[in-house]
Amino acid sequence: MTCGATSPIHSVGGRTLSRRAYRTPGFGSLYAALLLVLALPGCGSTPEQEPPAELNPFEPQARIARLWGDSVGDDEEFDLTNLRPFAHGETVYAVDAGGAVTAYALKNGDQLWRHDLDRTISSGVGGDGERLWVTTRDGDLLALSAKNGKLLWSASVASEVITVPVVGQGKVIVRGVDGRVSVFDAVAGGALWEYRSNVPVLSLRGVGEPLINGSVVFAGLDNGRVVALNLNDGTVIWEQTISAPRGRSEVERLVDVDSAPVVDGDALFVGGYQGRIVLLAAGNGTTRWSRDMSTNKPLALDRNSVFVADEEGVVWALERNTGSALWKQDRLLRRRLTGTVVHAEYLAVGDFEGYVHWLSRTDGRLVARRQVHDTAISNAPLVYRDLLLVQSRGGYLAALRIVPLVEVEYPAN
Repeated sequence: MTCGATSPIHSVGGRTLSRRAYRTPGFGSLYAALLLVLALPGCGSTPEQEPPAELNPFEPQARIARLWGDSVGDDEEFDLTNLRPFAHGETVYAVDAGGAVTAYALKNGDQLWRHDLDRTISSGVGGDGERLWVTTRDGDLLALSAKNGKLLWSASVASEVITVPVVGQGKVIVRGVDGRVSVFDAVAGGALWEYRSNVPVLSLRGVGEPLINGSVVFAGLDNGRVVALNLNDGTVIWEQTISAPRGRSEVERLVDVDSAPVVDGDALFVGGYQGRIVLLAAGNGTTRWSRDMSTNKPLALDRNSVFVADEEGVVWALERNTGSALWKQDRLLRRRLTGTVVHAEYLAVGDFEGYVHWLSRTDGRLVARRQVHDTAISNAPLVYRDLLLVQSRGGYLAALRIVPLVEVEYPAN
């Protein structure tokens, strides 16, 4: 290939990139021409991509039982990353890319109802127990009845939304790929306010979900900043830079804050791509500590640690108050990990071959592994009560539970 030719898939700095991974704001599904130049041999350094780490055996410390599983529907052809289920009470709700919404009994996976919206869905399910919300590829926010999936109302969003709608305080919040944070009345569907931010020419395909904390909305932005907004009217409370663009090429200057903010009291944890993991004061945005680390995946917290799956597939535990490394696990390198979640006494993370891995929160040792499906798990699993709910790119939904390695049988009274 010579300079001037193009390639849909190429490697830059050891990362495999594709046209589908990036978007040009304001141009729908068109992708920046600049990205094509980066594919050219002789036009930049393109080292060979190393293969994903092999899954070597280890001594399991726990057994993972599948409580139930079912096929929701296939979403692979749509290149989606966030078709995550939602659970409330004794019901689990899931959607496929073709618009089929299904409700399952939590205890056994029995199908309670299924409703076909006949729309191309672009996000997972948000809900409050009475209503469910999903978004479409055409930029619509749909409110559904949690009793039967019937459409209650729809509202137009300015752009495609690929994050799960966030619900709280009687409001529904969506974050569009054009950088807008849009807020709607949860019952009536009317638009309440909108926040706009500047979006770089290139950004990762994917945005972090906003976070509602009391009367404040925290949102990560594609320009490397995080903003705190008043939930009632959208006024800016504070704004803070997480990652500043560095390098000469547009790819090197990507600084998306696609890792959804996590809050605990006045501690707000945020991660940026090609940037930093940062602890901010939730009240005023003051930086308490920062650590250079690249991630676009959700973080997880426990009482002592912040857990991060970084860009290379290394899982880290950072000390909450200082950001210093407690441990790292590098046996899952380049396996395209999901965000981390705390499941019982362990840490769980999915990968591109449909496996879920459980790690010790104390020292990062691998303690359990189970393949849920033969297609990728591309969104962080959902922890609900003692269950881990996992939806694969192939549309398989499974409810998993940790059980002792040896079941103890007690004599009947």
